Amino acid sequence: SKLDIQTPQGKIEGQSKIALDLGGKPVPANLMELIPMISINTNISIPTSLIEMILIVDAKKEIKRDLRMSGEEASPEQLEEMAKNMVKSKIEAITAQNFIKLEGNKMTGSYRLNQGLFNLNGIEIPIEQLIGSLMQGQPAK
Repeated sequence: SKLDIQTPQGKIEGQSKIALDLGGKPVPANLMELIPMISINTNISIPTSLIEMILIVDAKKEIKRDLRMSGEEASPEQLEEMAKNMVKSKIEAITAQNFIKLEGNKMTGSYRLNQGLFNLNGIEIPIEQLIGSLMQGQPAK
């Protein structure tokens, strides 16, 4: 599958290929046994400004809610600055965890699953470790 969308902020591009090779065997009863038989190859590129714009809208809602709950107020300029800082922190966190890469004015990702190994932007992680990390809310190492 290919993704190619032009936005005012730039082009969103992606491609994905998913395959299942049972090797002539029946589908296993335990779905975890399917993992070594699945092959996924996905790449995505999204303009950073588009992601920031979307995240800033959500961040403003979250900050307004928090301010309302605490009885505090912020000017529109303060709210904008707080939202930008929140988004910057979120982007830095997911970049540090290798979920995305920043390449020029784009956020990119390359994700592969092959023979039970998940490759996250060039770093291989056994799928069991990744699943365990996600279930615990921790980044995979």
